[in-house]
Amino acid sequence: MSTTATPQLRERLATDISRIMVLRLFGIRAAGSRSVWNRKAGVLFISVSYAPPAVVAGSQLRNPAVLFQGDFFPWLIYYSTVNLVVVLCQWSGCRVLHYSIHSVDEMLTARGRRRFHEWIDRGTASPRQLRYMAGGAAVSVTAVYALSKVQLLTDQKLLMAAAFAAVAMTGAAGANCLYWILRAAKLSRVITATGCLSLWWVAPASTPGMENLARWYRLVTAWSAIGLTVSFAPVIYLSHHAPDNELLWVVKWTFAVTLMSALVLLVLYSHWRLSLAVTERRMATLRRLNHAMPQRPPVRAQELDDDVQRVHALFKDVSSGPVGMVNSQTLASMLLAVLTGTVPVVVTLLVR
Repeated sequence: MSTTATPQLRERLATDISRIMVLRLFGIRAAGSRSVWNRKAGVLFISVSYAPPAVVAGSQLRNPAVLFQGDFFPWLIYYSTVNLVVVLCQWSGCRVLHYSIHSVDEMLTARGRRRFHEWIDRGTASPRQLRYMAGGAAVSVTAVYALSKVQLLTDQKLLMAAAFAAVAMTGAAGANCLYWILRAAKLSRVITATGCLSLWWVAPASTPGMENLARWYRLVTAWSAIGLTVSFAPVIYLSHHAPDNELLWVVKWTFAVTLMSALVLLVLYSHWRLSLAVTERRMATLRRLNHAMPQRPPVRAQELDDDVQRVHALFKDVSSGPVGMVNSQTLASMLLAVLTGTVPVVVTLLVR
C-alpha cells in the first residue's frame, strides 16, 4: 500500500490494524469510530482457544477423577482465557493509538509521516509476525515439556496433547505481543530522527502529539506489565512443586528476563527518544532567543527596550518548561514494569 494512496495516518491505521496477526485471527478488521468485527472469525478463534479443555472434558466425562486430577484442567481453562485477554489488550492499545493519531500526524513533517508509513508496512508484514509467533509456540511447548517432568500431570496422551495445544496458542499470541512491544519502542526512534518532527517552539513537551504518544507508551507498558504477571502465575505455582527441575528453572528465568527487559526497553528507551527530541527543539529555541538579546547583561532591567523585554520573557518561559517527557507517570510505569518482573521472580525463590 503506497503512502500517496493513504496520506492520513488515521485512515491508514484504520485499515492496517487488521494486519496485526492476533487481531486478524480474532476477526478484527479495522479500528475507528465503528468497530468492524468478523463474528465468524471471532467465534472460530474462541472455539479453537477453548478446544483443548472442551475435548478433554468431553472425553473424560466417564472418569471425572482423571479429569480433575490436581489442577491440570483449570490451567487449561486459564490459558484459553489468556488468549482472549491478549486480544483485548492489543485491541485496547490499537484503539488508543488510533484515537490520538490525528495529533501525532499534525506534529510530523512529510519525512516523518513517510517514515511512519514505512514502520507500518514493515511491522505488519506477515512473515515477521509469524516468525515470532512460531518461536513463541516453540518456547511454550518446551515449557510444557519441562512441566511434564513434574509429578502433577497425568501421563494420558490426550491430556498432554491438550496441554501442548493450549500453551502453544497462548505462546504464539504472547510472542505477537512481544513483537509489537519491540516495534512500539522502535517507533520512537523512527519518528524522532532528524527532520521528522515539528514541535511547538515555545513548549515542545506540550505538543499534543507528543503528549498523546507518551500517554500511549505508558498505557502499553501498563497492559504489558499486567500480562507479564498473569502469564507468570503458573510458573510461580509449579516452582513450589518442582524446585529442582532444571529445565523449568531455565524456562522460568529466560521468560522473566526477556519480558522484563522488553518492558523496561519500551518505557525507558521510548521516553528517552521523545525527551531527546523535546530537548533538541527546546535548545534550538533558546539559542535563537539568546541571539536576540544584548551581548552583555544590563545593569538595571529598565534599560531593556520593549522588544528585548518580550524576548527575555519568552526566554524565561521556554527555559522553565519541561526538558523532556519523563514525568511522575512515566516513573510510575517504569516502576510497575520492574515490579511485575521482579515480584514473581522473588515469589518463586521464596516458594523454593
